[in-house]
Amino acid sequence: MKILYFEQGKEPAVKNIENDLAVEQQLVGGYIEVYPVNEKILIICDEEGWCKGRKVNRVVEDEEGIIHQAIRGNFFVCANGGEDFKSLSDSQVQKIMRNLRPGRYPEWIR
Repeated sequence: MKILYFEQGKEPAVKNIENDLAVEQQLVGGYIEVYPVNEKILIICDEEGWCKGRKVNRVVEDEEGIIHQAIRGNFFVCANGGEDFKSLSDSQVQKIMRNLRPGRYPEWIR
């Protein structure tokens, strides 16, 4: 599965991972929480990031710059496959990367 991985303190990186809970939990450093950015894109993060005192990695903002969510620790972005996570398309990866601002994740990416 092709994802965009946001490791704390590093630039986002495209990774190909196995669609497996243990692998996904290792990437985020804990239990999985799914944050639906929109109907096509999901953010997968550690549901206990706040409790563990993890630093804010990105904030999710809309087109007007209003912040909707703070994502703490490592997380990854994948496509919404309904019941499962699914690979991002090349065009989704390019669009996300093109529209990122430091410390921000654009909620409106489709």
